Amino acid sequence: MGSHARSNVWHDNQTKSRGKTLEEILTSRDLHIMDEESEKTTFQSRRGSSNIDLTVINNRLIQNFHDWEISEDESCSEHNIIKFKLGHETKQVTQHKHRGIRYIIQEKTTTDSTKILKKLSERNFKWKIQKN
Repeated sequence: MGSHARSNVWHDNQTKSRGKTLEEILTSRDLHIMDEESEKTTFQSRRGSSNIDLTVINNRLIQNFHDWEISEDESCSEHNIIKFKLGHETKQVTQHKHRGIRYIIQEKTTTDSTKILKKLSERNFKWKIQKN
């Protein structure tokens, strides 16, 4: 998707109003930007370079998406070629069937984390503890 919008969310060096608006639209529709940080940019011209081309997917595809990269191949355009794969990788992928709200909580030994986990359990929310 050529967005012509700039945002730090997709690893551009600045965020502008069009980028902020696009962030809100994508978030409100549960869409995910899959662009990864790279030394290369998705767009290059005489006036400069930026990351204005986005790879956007929905929740159904997110587990099958992998190997995103900005290609070295010539594109005959100011926009660089973005490559990625859809499908199962050869490595084992954990399947998640829960489609509701998820929370990622940083593992800490504070009582605040314990209180949060207890409240989530009472409401039947799913959560994942992420170790640093």
